[in-house]
Amino acid sequence: MKQLIENEDGFTLVELMVVVLTIAILIALALPTYAGARTRVEDRATQSNIRNAINIANTVYTDKADFFPANNTKLATEEVSLSFVATGTSSATPKQISVNSGASAPSQSWYGAAFSDSKTCWYVWQQAVAPNAGTWWAKRTASNANTTCTGTVAKGIVVANWRNTPVSAVAV
Repeated sequence: MKQLIENEDGFTLVELMVVVLTIAILIALALPTYAGARTRVEDRATQSNIRNAINIANTVYTDKADFFPANNTKLATEEVSLSFVATGTSSATPKQISVNSGASAPSQSWYGAAFSDSKTCWYVWQQAVAPNAGTWWAKRTASNANTTCTGTVAKGIVVANWRNTPVSAVAV
């Protein structure tokens, strides 16, 4: 009987526990990296949608030298892959852009907001004339879209909180 036990092949319980522990450590190291990558991907998708909206608004501006006609109704006819909502309506998804094209014509500023799956509202401000000409970005993290992810809120953000790239966007 003793000879049978000595010749028995296999792993000991300690060896199996070491393997399980090693796998658990590798998973623990990989999860934060995966979560961070997923958040960045979700934010980039939302930013891409907003860039598409900016391009359409700029096309409307080029035709009229005025952002006022670049409202949610006009943009919806120009770009069917995105949905556009009125100025005070909050964006609830990455493909839903809340638009503020100005209170009256002529308007030299266009504002948009979209809510990312990462729970970040991305704001964009397109300014046609100096001194702040260009595209400007800001962001706000929220547990839900509620009423803060709108073109109206974007228009209310102070100039000092806008940045010229999404990467450097300041949380407001």
